[in-house]
Amino acid sequence: MHNKINIQGLYVLSGLIFILFSLSFLSVRMEKKLTHVLKIEKKHLQAKLEISNAQELINRNRQEIDELNSEVNHLAEQINTLIFNANEINDTIVRFMNESLANQETLDSLELMEDAIAQNEHLIDSLSFVFENKSDNLLSLMNKFNKNEFESKLKQNNSLALQKELWWSKIIVFIYLSFSILGLMLGGFMLIRGLISKTKPEDHAV
Repeated sequence: MHNKINIQGLYVLSGLIFILFSLSFLSVRMEKKLTHVLKIEKKHLQAKLEISNAQELINRNRQEIDELNSEVNHLAEQINTLIFNANEINDTIVRFMNESLANQETLDSLELMEDAIAQNEHLIDSLSFVFENKSDNLLSLMNKFNKNEFESKLKQNNSLALQKELWWSKIIVFIYLSFSILGLMLGGFMLIRGLISKTKPEDHAV
């Protein structure tokens, strides 16, 4: 009889311990971990937003680079065309001078050609100045693009790390929740069994 009472008390005590453990320690740990999960999830969403913004910036930079590169190439073609025309005019002047056509018509033609060369040189200088500025801007945009792309990759790596941490944290929360539920069920079962076993002798005695 004494052993039976001890077993009943052990059931009741064990049940209470399991219930208190599930409601106190596991619940507190689960609450802390759940708070941590929410913080990580917030950081992860913020990181995804930063990645999206960085990608938009990269796309804008790429578009600016393409447009500016097209302008630079067009300027280079214009400069090459002007240089080619100037060379042709120079060749014509040299040919005229070699032929010694020292008449007024030839002199007038030479003056016109010299004016054309002067205009070409002026255009070449102007276009070269614009070309240099745009080339510098293009180089600056490309450096900016590379920097933004590097930062975007860092943010993506950070997002992946947060995603992994979030995944493992959710698993730990699930484990805590499972143990908590299991502890409550086991504690409730042992408590009920101990109380039922305790009341049975009294009912039999009556």
